[in-house]
Amino acid sequence: MLGAMEGSIDIKGGGSLGRVPWTDRVRVGGEGCEVLAKDAEGDELHLWADPARLVLAGSRTTPLVNGKAVVECELQDGDTIQWQGMLIVVHPPDAEQAPETPARAEAQLKAPKPLGDAPKGPASVREPDPSPRQLELQDLPVARRILAGIAAEMGSGDRAAIKRWQAAVLRGEWDADACARDILEGVDLESKALCERSGRIQRDLLMSSFQRGVRGATRKARGAARGGSAFLVANLVAVLVYSLLIGTLLVIGRARWQWSLDGAADHLLKAVSGLLGGAG
Repeated sequence: MLGAMEGSIDIKGGGSLGRVPWTDRVRVGGEGCEVLAKDAEGDELHLWADPARLVLAGSRTTPLVNGKAVVECELQDGDTIQWQGMLIVVHPPDAEQAPETPARAEAQLKAPKPLGDAPKGPASVREPDPSPRQLELQDLPVARRILAGIAAEMGSGDRAAIKRWQAAVLRGEWDADACARDILEGVDLESKALCERSGRIQRDLLMSSFQRGVRGATRKARGAARGGSAFLVANLVAVLVYSLLIGTLLVIGRARWQWSLDGAADHLLKAVSGLLGGAG
């Protein structure tokens, strides 16, 4: 092994090929940055040397560090960054430079190619990194978004950022990663209240399939009850309509022809009585 070497950033893909010294912060992006990237449109990558760390300033595109999408993470010697068609290999200032060996050369050849230079045709299956690094939970975009939502709900996030992003949503402007970064600024992610609230949400999500089944059965029972009630009401309405129609006809017959249902009933009873008396 060789001694400590000066930090450097190697650009192996894209339009800015070469090596850039790395002693403080190196900006990758549009005009004014140390390393120019195509189509950055205001987004920048900030590569800090002490400690070695990547921070995305922007929200339009997300870099891939060792094949994983991140917006902020620590960097180690040999880590690869894919962004805007570029392939960047970082060597922090305090890292020890390993001698060039056939195995190291083969590993560099197998490094993921930049998206802009990917060959056409069927996608090849990339072998997993033999020594993957575990990112901290808050470095994962999905976790940051969920934590920001919980913090906003509890009012423990940056209140100014919460109001600003609420107004942005009403205007139809939304960026989940940028919102998460703003709201989580200064939030204690290990606070008791945040842990308890996230635990309740975890429990609800865990039992969501069971609850859907119970609610589904309840909905079916309510639907059956509503169907029986609707059938009964429909029949009652029909009876009332027919009764009203018959009553209207009886009133018209009495007023115009002096005919009444009682008189018809009396004639019918007399006829029946006469038939029964004659039979006796």
